Amino acid sequence: PLVGTGRWSVISGGGTIADTSLINSAISGLSVGNNVFRFTVRNGVCQVRTDDIIVTRFAPPSLANAGPNQTICTAQTALLAEVPAVGTGVWSLVSGNGQFSDSTAFNSTVSGLTSGDHVFRWTVTNGPCAASTDEVLITRNAAPAVADAGSDQQICTDASALGAVVPLVGTGSWSLVSGSGTIADTLLPNSAVSGLGFGDNVFAWTVRSGVCPPSVDQITIRRDTPPSASNAGANQQICADSSVLAATSPLIGTGTWSLISGAGTIANPASPGSSVNGLGVGNNVFQWEVRNGVCPAATSTVTILVDAPASVANAG
Repeated sequence: PLVGTGRWSVISGGGTIADTSLINSAISGLSVGNNVFRFTVRNGVCQVRTDDIIVTRFAPPSLANAGPNQTICTAQTALLAEVPAVGTGVWSLVSGNGQFSDSTAFNSTVSGLTSGDHVFRWTVTNGPCAASTDEVLITRNAAPAVADAGSDQQICTDASALGAVVPLVGTGSWSLVSGSGTIADTLLPNSAVSGLGFGDNVFAWTVRSGVCPPSVDQITIRRDTPPSASNAGANQQICADSSVLAATSPLIGTGTWSLISGAGTIANPASPGSSVNGLGVGNNVFQWEVRNGVCPAATSTVTILVDAPASVANAG
């Protein structure tokens, strides 16, 4: 003051004035919020002059906590920051990509995520105080390629080779679903497999990529049992143009008659005891073929010798 002397006093809030008579006195111990100080100027008995100043102290913001890192398989997820007790938080993109549904919401949804890593920052501020930040990593795994286990197989041996398609995204592995069989290398798309049981043996080719749901395809390898040995029956010698075949019915597989040489009409080729007529004079050879699936057939033959009737006797 040009006239009079001034002195500081605390009106509200808190604070210690180092020197109440010093116009630019230091103050300490300020309370959080508004602290009101009054500067009073006096000169003798004249009217006192006053003016107030407000010193607002902000509390330091809460320690930022952006929440746990996430590994996902979708294009969007919900962020999981901790709500600050002091200050306000806001999200920002550090690297990668993604759009916030509400950048000021601690649990904002972020969408448009592509495969790979995305870093988001949660910043907590309160007035002029230094901000507190924390970052969270969102990793999106690419969905696995559609699994293709290859074509089903029908074989007659106890070993074969699998034939899956190599996935463009993810890694594949083989497993036995039903039946039996030993996979030489479960990670090899065309792995050898041995010890196959008779009947259906089912194998699964599973393609996995991170936390994404796996893609699965199955292949069936059917191993046929070799057919029973063929037994066409005993050879015959007759004097007629018809007879009855007498093959042994197979325990495994199905049998079929066919004419190899000579002449003759088989009434029922699938019947072991089929009748045959129209036989020619001389040797008539028939084959009994037993088949089961893709296994080599078992065959045997029977010969029916038809003698020509003797000439009419003429004693002269």
